[in-house]
Amino acid sequence: VYKSQANILEKGVDGDYPKVEGLVKDALLVGEDVNDLGADIFENVEERFESYTEEEDVIERIPTGLKILDKCLGGGVGRTEMFVGIAPPGRGKTTLLIDMAANAVENSYNVLHISMENNEKQILRNYDLRLLRKNFDYVSDPDNTVKSVNALKNIQKYKKGNLRIKKYPTKGASVRTIRNLLDKLKVTQGFEPDVIVIDYGMILKPENNYNDKRSGIEDIYESLRALADDYNCAIYTAAQGNRASLSKKIVTISDLAECFAIANIADICLALCQTKKEKSQGKMRGFLAKNRDNPDGMIMSGKIAYDIKKIDFDEEVVISDDEDEDEGDWED
Repeated sequence: VYKSQANILEKGVDGDYPKVEGLVKDALLVGEDVNDLGADIFENVEERFESYTEEEDVIERIPTGLKILDKCLGGGVGRTEMFVGIAPPGRGKTTLLIDMAANAVENSYNVLHISMENNEKQILRNYDLRLLRKNFDYVSDPDNTVKSVNALKNIQKYKKGNLRIKKYPTKGASVRTIRNLLDKLKVTQGFEPDVIVIDYGMILKPENNYNDKRSGIEDIYESLRALADDYNCAIYTAAQGNRASLSKKIVTISDLAECFAIANIADICLALCQTKKEKSQGKMRGFLAKNRDNPDGMIMSGKIAYDIKKIDFDEEVVISDDEDEDEGDWED
């Protein structure tokens, strides 16, 4: 096309310039879907407004199972949205992701879990514990094997959701790797996930080489957000809190380690807040740090059961303005 444009321009014939315009238009359409050039707000107005009265939201929302959180999110995490759980090390990021993903399976959704840390057997065991709501002492008792197997088969039979788990080494896979896996699963297994769990985004491999770590992390989360759009699914992932977040009463997006841009990219950010004393007591608080389409700033309190990978937030908490969220005694 560009060679044809150059030849016409070299001829300098006035009558040929319209041909250049046509060639440019053709060039602009290369790689584009000519049937999808955006939405016209004045088209299909009646149908659109009728849908508002019939549907709870303009996108399908997948419930997390955390009732107070689902209420704040208008029903759950929407397709094409990215959820990021924020917490310092050892404060429940993986437990949160497994709990939410298992709830999706229980609600008949397909889930793909990508692990960059634990191996497949560990993740399978953790989902067994969460789906059965039994600890390892129970499932490892030979007297309970038949009951456990039958219970899991009943979940598959009656709930219809499915779960696939894939392990990659840390920094051993990029978002492009995950795209290739999704395409293979669709072609060979007919499996298309409604939810993709990435545990967790910071330890994926960036698509490009960067001189600084922050730019690489930003590229990863931007690519994950695009993945949600392209595959019409919800993305559940996490991000590490910094060292200071270990002793804070309320962890916020300002406590993101390495890359604050994650907060700009994510649709929903939930920070897990827990002191050492609260951890020993099985208590957990959640701070809804970002909620793109609905109110945020809510603080929820509840319990976490690490042994069965379950979190429950049972009430909203009101923090008075004179309370200092950085008090050091919150570590005690």
